[in-house]
Amino acid sequence: MFSGELIEYPRWKKAFNAFLKQRVNSSASDKLYYLDQYTSGQVNEVIQSYLYLDTEKAFQDAMRDIDKLYGNSFLVAQAFKTKLSSWSRISNNDAMGIFKLTNFLKQCLTAMNDICDLQCLNL
Repeated sequence: MFSGELIEYPRWKKAFNAFLKQRVNSSASDKLYYLDQYTSGQVNEVIQSYLYLDTEKAFQDAMRDIDKLYGNSFLVAQAFKTKLSSWSRISNNDAMGIFKLTNFLKQCLTAMNDICDLQCLNL
């Protein structure tokens, strides 16, 4: 489910495309239905006008609109940096806090493979 958090967009897009590949014979109507089901909030509002159509173009246009809003790698990288820079201070005995930060740093490292704008974290 994608609700508009920029950090989640690249991962959601890959998962959604993989989901569609498993459904090789999906019609345009099916793809639009899946898009409706796997988005929420403002993202879902973006695609609502396309749901009245049953064309591949409507699906492609809906995906293009989502990508325009959430697929900018610079903005995604900024979201990662903002989250990292605003991370709360972690005390020495806060095992869960250290665990969460470690997991987020792993996400950053992995995302660097696809989001070139994240390379600034290596400085």
